[in-house]
Amino acid sequence: INIDNNTWYGFKYNGLVRLGNNKANGFNTSNTFFKHNLEIDFYTSSKSRINFETESVFTSFSASDINNKNSLFNMSFFYKPSKKLFFTASLNNVFNEQFFSTIDSNTNYVSEYKFSLRPRQFTVGLSFSF
Repeated sequence: INIDNNTWYGFKYNGLVRLGNNKANGFNTSNTFFKHNLEIDFYTSSKSRINFETESVFTSFSASDINNKNSLFNMSFFYKPSKKLFFTASLNNVFNEQFFSTIDSNTNYVSEYKFSLRPRQFTVGLSFSF
């Protein structure tokens, strides 16, 4: 879903749902994966906007009772005073720093993926074209 009517705000939502249920040789497993991404843009002027983004992921796996929930929150500011100059400032992963794992199962294998979220960071970008 993407709503932007050239007004003072913009709204974007992405959602993904994946459900799995496997039965093989008397071994039953089920796994669930939900991912939601929401972005809201506020156009403060014709040359600048503020962006808020949140992403939430939930996974569960029945064979080992593993449930994971993770949320990220990012904030950005964009400023383009002319066609040649563009400035960006972002604060990524504002609230959450932890390990996260997902599990995927198929009839003959089970895969577990573990990763760490990138640490909180502040980025500044400036580009100028000739």
